[in-house]
Amino acid sequence: MRLLIIRHGEPIYNPDTLTEKGKKEAKILASFLKKNFPEIKDFYLSPLGRAQETAQPILEAFGKEGTTFPWLREFGPFPGYVRVTIPSTYGCWDYLPEDLDTEKELLTENWREVPRVKESLIPATYKEVCDPHPEHRCTSCRRGKGREHHYY
Repeated sequence: MRLLIIRHGEPIYNPDTLTEKGKKEAKILASFLKKNFPEIKDFYLSPLGRAQETAQPILEAFGKEGTTFPWLREFGPFPGYVRVTIPSTYGCWDYLPEDLDTEKELLTENWREVPRVKESLIPATYKEVCDPHPEHRCTSCRRGKGREHHYY
């Protein structure tokens, strides 16, 4: 099984849509995926407009419909967390590899106890997504493959 995670095209955050460049990016991506990964069977989407809009040309290229899950949105910001190069407070979506090198505790089973995670909406949202709805877990987990070290 191969899992491709695709980030949306260039966005306009308010309103939640794509720029003209983002729309072109989505069309180029659709062509690339169809040519290089024609075996893709399933598409899972964030409910956010920019993700939905990015997915449209891809779904059209494959002649498929996507399944939207509300929990595929951002998990919320860390209080006071701002990346210098990317002025954002969107928590886990704003991590770079060097963050995981300097904050090794984020790679442990106790990641929810890291102060900036604990003070954010991430633990509550994670619980909302994973605990009461096992059918929402990733396909790999539902098939019993689960997590091995830091990989699924």
